[in-house]
Amino acid sequence: MVGTAGSVLIREVSLIERFLSTRDRSHSPLLAVLQFGTWWAPMLVVTLLGVAFAIAFAVTGLVFCCCRYCGNCGGSRHQDKSKREGVIKICLAVVLGILIILIL
Repeated sequence: MVGTAGSVLIREVSLIERFLSTRDRSHSPLLAVLQFGTWWAPMLVVTLLGVAFAIAFAVTGLVFCCCRYCGNCGGSRHQDKSKREGVIKICLAVVLGILIILIL
């Protein structure tokens, strides 16, 4: 009797092993988690960094505008015009043009 029960148990285990080996693994939860990690995790990280940058940019602009409104930005409202203002503008325009050509 013991030999018969043992052989039945062995047949059931081999049947389960054959079922598990032939099963379609494309729908397994582990595979779904791995696919999520390889495809969506980088996109999630980039999205979160973009949102954090947008929030930081908005807060920085708000602080700058508040400081400017209160007169604490360090700049004066009226600037003195120098004699070389036209020459400086031309030099800056030339430097900007050269940089644009180098970048392109």
